[in-house]
Amino acid sequence: MSAVRVAGTTTDVEPRGSCEARLTALRERAARVQHDVNNPLAALLAEAQLLELDPTLGTEHGLAVRRIIELCRRVVAGVRLLDEVRGEVRGVEGG
Repeated sequence: MSAVRVAGTTTDVEPRGSCEARLTALRERAARVQHDVNNPLAALLAEAQLLELDPTLGTEHGLAVRRIIELCRRVVAGVRLLDEVRGEVRGVEGG
């Protein structure tokens, strides 16, 4: 990595190959995080949805289970954002 001084500031400049390697590593890390979160999250959501169907579940526990399901869905939405980030990274590499 080299430094370039412009108008009183110093900016690090990486060779193109190094930048592409870092973007590839970022994309791979995002995919790994997605996978590591999605698998247990899918199991947790499925178990909570099955529990929600239990007719013996009391009102208080039913509300708690619905809250768990809601929170799981929020995490799912957050994890899906990684797809968008990975797409942006791919778009940067291509352009």
